[in-house]
Amino acid sequence: DYNGINSILNATRRQYTKIGFIFSGLWISMSFLMPAFTRSSLDYWFTYSVTFLAGIGTILSYFFISKYTVLLNADKQVYILHILDGAISILNCILKVIVINAGYSIIIVQFCVIGTILLRIVVLNLYFKRHYQYLDRSVIPNEHAIKKRWNVLVHNIVGLVTNNTDMMLLT
Repeated sequence: DYNGINSILNATRRQYTKIGFIFSGLWISMSFLMPAFTRSSLDYWFTYSVTFLAGIGTILSYFFISKYTVLLNADKQVYILHILDGAISILNCILKVIVINAGYSIIIVQFCVIGTILLRIVVLNLYFKRHYQYLDRSVIPNEHAIKKRWNVLVHNIVGLVTNNTDMMLLT
């Protein structure tokens, strides 16, 4: 039932957009506060920039691809994500080595990471346009089907803390 799939996917998209806004606000706040609470010889705005850029990938994911990862999980096609993420990780490492060896700053390295995240978004969007042509954003979202949606927010906040603690401490 494509209509049912679209209604749930559209509700999921709306939910991830809301979570994206919440996460963006939290991340921007943390980016402003991090330099104030850390003792460092680094400039405030440099520390802010590194912190802020470290979260851009997650923010972009919420707004552009999280809904697709949910569909791939439900469709038992998660291996697509694993293959893509593996390729992106390899590209990411290669770019980091090149940029660091060229003597560029950590800010430029972070922009390279964002570039690979944007590439991931483009590739996933192309994949979905080709393999899931029935997706329709105009179908009315079925909010009832995703009752426990706020669990996703809590899970992602915990993931934020767990996955970014090292970056925060290094910053």
